[in-house]
Amino acid sequence: MRWITTAYNSSKHMVEAELFPEVCRCAWCESNSLKDMGPVQKNPIVSLYECNNCSAIGVSRMPTPAALNLYYGSYYATKDDQSQHTNVTVGSPIRMARLLAGIAQCAEFSSQSYRILDFGGGDGTLSIMTAAELLREKYIESAHIALVDYGNMTRAIPDPRIDVTRMNDITCNTECLFDLVIASAVLEHIPDAPFVLESLLEQMKPGGILYIRTPATGSFIALWKALGLIWDFTFPAHLYDLGQSFWEKYFGDDKRISGFDMILSGPSVIEASFIKSPIRASLSWLCKAPWYLIGSKWTFVGGWEIAVMKKKNV
Repeated sequence: MRWITTAYNSSKHMVEAELFPEVCRCAWCESNSLKDMGPVQKNPIVSLYECNNCSAIGVSRMPTPAALNLYYGSYYATKDDQSQHTNVTVGSPIRMARLLAGIAQCAEFSSQSYRILDFGGGDGTLSIMTAAELLREKYIESAHIALVDYGNMTRAIPDPRIDVTRMNDITCNTECLFDLVIASAVLEHIPDAPFVLESLLEQMKPGGILYIRTPATGSFIALWKALGLIWDFTFPAHLYDLGQSFWEKYFGDDKRISGFDMILSGPSVIEASFIKSPIRASLSWLCKAPWYLIGSKWTFVGGWEIAVMKKKNV
């Protein structure tokens, strides 16, 4: 029996020519102390590891750029209806946008144009809705969104005070840093995610906020393995699994990254919509709810979200 982990990606069997050789060290901290969590595919075998040092979970072999381009090229090929939330990995984008707007207002903002970097933001739905919420609440007067994604669609903009510019990659410009950086459900898809995250941190203004959402299914993977079942990791769409232990070490205990204050760390927003997918949404809520009672002792949360603010005096 195979348990499907997400409604937004699908697995694809990768052949030898589509894979780099196995690397026996953690991509995040370079430790070689790794725990085998079982295969995500066989022939050729690609395994999951958990780093005993930083708690990151990742695959043992990364897909080549050509293989990923082919995979994601087909993913976007038929997504041409801008009236739908085609590229948003959450069932209720407005609920997510309101969450992001609330997080954004943890920082003081006093300049004329609010700058948002939406990394991996699909058609820009979340960042555009977030900007609209901030405008509605009179927190900002205008918003400029830099949207980075494989696709080429941009959602209709509901307010003339919002403008969107598409970018092919993130290029650091110290004169045009961002007030809010969004990396929602994207880092887990990127082979060089550690480097990308460092680049995103460099894009933040002092006092700016970075929001990240990632899958956190390690406990489910281990349980399914013990039961003799297969947890579908949706490889090659998913390459990493990063939960509470990892993120709180990355920005906290390990002191690998300094100059940031953690303002949010908790189970991620429920991905499914209670209206469109009530059973899936209810199961997700039941998995996350115990964490609010017993904290980190409960690890079956499915996803994690974290927000950090860049210190002004660094």
